[in-house]
This record gives sequence, C-alpha cells and structure tokens, in this order.
Amino acid sequence: MNFKKDIIYSENSFFWIPTYYDKKNDIYFCEPESKEFVWKFYEKKYWDNFWSKRNEEKLNFLSKISNLIMDLVNTPDIWNNKNYKILKEKNIINKKIKILEIWSGEWRNLITLKRKWYNIKWIEIDWENVNNINSILGENIAIKWNYEEINYDEKFDLIYLRHVLEHFFDINYVIWKLKNNLNKGWIIFVDVPFSDDKNTLDRSIYEHPHIYHFTNKSLQNIFLENEFEQIHLFHHQRKDFNFSNYKKINSLITFIMRIFKLSPIEKKINTNNKSPIDLIWIFKKL
Repeated sequence: MNFKKDIIYSENSFFWIPTYYDKKNDIYFCEPESKEFVWKFYEKKYWDNFWSKRNEEKLNFLSKISNLIMDLVNTPDIWNNKNYKILKEKNIINKKIKILEIWSGEWRNLITLKRKWYNIKWIEIDWENVNNINSILGENIAIKWNYEEINYDEKFDLIYLRHVLEHFFDINYVIWKLKNNLNKGWIIFVDVPFSDDKNTLDRSIYEHPHIYHFTNKSLQNIFLENEFEQIHLFHHQRKDFNFSNYKKINSLITFIMRIFKLSPIEKKINTNNKSPIDLIWIFKKL
C-alpha cells in the first residue's frame, strides 16, 4: 500500500518533521529520512524519558505494593483488564498455542503468562527489558532483536502487538513479515492509538515516536489487502498514566475490586474525555 501526501496535517511531530494525511487510505504518517534517523530519536529523546519514568515508578511505595499484589495473585496487569479478556472470550488464547509478543515494553505481562505455562516468546528491542525478563525467569525467553530487520522463520498461532505497529519504519514490509510468521487460519492481535479521535491523534503525533497514525479504515485496509480477515473490533478508553499518590491509590483500589468482581473491567467510551482511545482489531490469516 502506497501513501500519498494529500495534506500536510502538521508541520511538526515527535521527529520534528511534517505529518501528512492520505485521503484515500485515511491514514496519517510522517517520512523519516532513514531508520538511523529514527533511532537517534529513540536513543536521545525517548528511551531516557521512558526509563526515567520507570525508575520513578520503582521508587514509588504504592507502586511497589501494587506490583507485589499482582505478583501474589499471578494476574496479568494489562492483558487481564481488556486485551487478555478479549482473547479469552473469543477462545483464541490457551496454553496449547504458540504466542509471539513483539516490543511490549510491559514485561510483567510476559512473566505472568509464562508462569501460567503459556507457550510464549518475546522479541524486544531494548536491552534493559530483555535483561529484566530473562533474569527473572532464568531462561532466554526474551530475544534482543529489531523485528523489522531480522530474519525470523518460526511460526506462531497468535502474534500480539500492543502499541507497536505505529513505530515501524516500513509498514508494508512488516505486515508481510507478520503474515509469514503466522500459521494459516490463526490470529494477529493489534492495539494502536485510535486516530479517528483528534485528541488521540495529536498525542500520537507530538508525544510519541510514531511514524504511522491509524484510523479504523486504514488499519483494516492494510490487513485486508494482505489476505487477512477481520474478526473483531474493539475500542478502549485509556486512563492517563500518572505517578501521583492519589492516582496510585485509586489504581490499587480499582485493581483489588476487579479481583473480587466489584467493578466493571471495561468502561464505555466518552469521546469528550481527554484520555486517549485505543483501536483494537483481531485479524485472521486466510
């Protein structure tokens, strides 16, 4: 799929270059000059900020308590409250299938699923994440690779991408690779910022190293043109991540209530809310 620069949506972006809009394909995108150009931003602007926030979280007392509770109950902290629940309801995820997760960043999910004896592998681009997961599990389950650049022939039944697809340099090549790594008749789970929502779109453009900004139409078309079938559509309103004590207490209480089923897992979307919205699609390889 080729994208045209019909409109300059913004003269600026996270990468300090313009963001364009393709009317026919209904997609927003920027054009970094090279992969090396992109990685300079990751190294100098993004990773330092990412890990400074993670270290701040580690030092937060309430974060430690929340993480300890999640470890004790052995519950996926993110997959449990939406994506994991969707996969279970659709009878997609079980302990017999082979799962590949790419660039998750949230390595706690992988630890939890592995401890539950799920057959899962992980390709990660950041050394610190790789070292964390392998040292905790005591095996080389996480591999330090850039998925876009490696030759990887192993086949899987479920490929899971949460806030990953928008980062790749060449989306057409990546979709082709994903198709080759997926067994026929099996599933790709894609979770991206919902760019039909203007607030989510603007945050995706200015606050994150995203090359592509997918609308519902554009995400569908990219996969349908590559011989996938659409199975399920879901939207999810995310809460902004915040390190304040109030937010941590509220998050901990909500988590405990979910364990005892005292509060709903999903919330109805309110498009007037300033929190970003996720666009989630499940695609099946034909």
